[in-house]
Amino acid sequence: MKNLTFPKDDSRPDIPRRTFLRLSLGLVATGMLSSCRNYDFLDAWAMPAIQDDNLIDWDDGRLINLNRGETAVCSTLKSGQLYCLFLYNSSPSDHNVDVTLVWSNSQPPVTVTVPGTEGNQGPASLVLVSGRDTTTISAAITQTSSGSIECCIGSVDMPTNTEGLRNRRLPDDGKPSPLLKHNRDYAVPEGSWYQLTLENKYNQSLVIQFQQHNAVIYIVNPAVDAQAFVTSLITALGSVKRDLDYRVEQPSQGELPQYLSIQFQGDGAQRVWMSFSSEQDSRDTFITLQALNPQPDAKPAAAQALPGGQVNTQPLPHAGPQPVSEQ
Repeated sequence: MKNLTFPKDDSRPDIPRRTFLRLSLGLVATGMLSSCRNYDFLDAWAMPAIQDDNLIDWDDGRLINLNRGETAVCSTLKSGQLYCLFLYNSSPSDHNVDVTLVWSNSQPPVTVTVPGTEGNQGPASLVLVSGRDTTTISAAITQTSSGSIECCIGSVDMPTNTEGLRNRRLPDDGKPSPLLKHNRDYAVPEGSWYQLTLENKYNQSLVIQFQQHNAVIYIVNPAVDAQAFVTSLITALGSVKRDLDYRVEQPSQGELPQYLSIQFQGDGAQRVWMSFSSEQDSRDTFITLQALNPQPDAKPAAAQALPGGQVNTQPLPHAGPQPVSEQ
């Protein structure tokens, strides 16, 4: 059989096969790039996370509402610091909500069941996690669950975004201040003696105090089996241990249960107090911080005569630490 020779098209240049393939692929790529000239391929790996409406960036620990199918991720936990996730059941109907927590790839997820309530009227479930164990924690309501959770992260410096919370400096003047749900009170006690008093004359009140590496949970006006009830609300992750990283205190036998007073010596480090009672129980909760040996220059100055017979009784300028700016 003779070899068939096709006539050569003189109008088409004679291009080697390998060169032809390279040119063809180059033209295809050029066309794709021109049609996607506004697309940044370096960002392609991050786009699924950015576009996923069910993934919540929670690095600021702010107050959020977590719904079915959503996951909130915080990746800014600091080494050695103790953190608390406050989980309030905000479902419209009275049923439990399961929240799945992941804090380590080497440990299985932990499921916390937040008790059902009507109209977000129940206390918060607490999840304690330490920055010595992880920098990242996520909270999710899976597709197989239902309901919604109102939640935030608390510590001596969280949340950094306090929108939705009443963030205020607690004065050490010995005057009671209401400690309501979603209040965050803070103070920086100096190296002297103070008395902290928590009060609720009518209902059981639950308050958590944060310091850098530990926390204290206070039960004021405790109900029957208060310790067991509070224990059921607490989930400690990783190396966090009771009586080491946190402890639970209530009025001692023989003390008035409606008051809980603690004397302590400040160290110049910030302390934070937050209520995790139900909204109705926290309405009658008051917190008082009193300096027991205030600095002499904080006392009123001696009366000085002013023109017109007026008397100046303003206190002398105070040279103590400047107030911590509200977050």
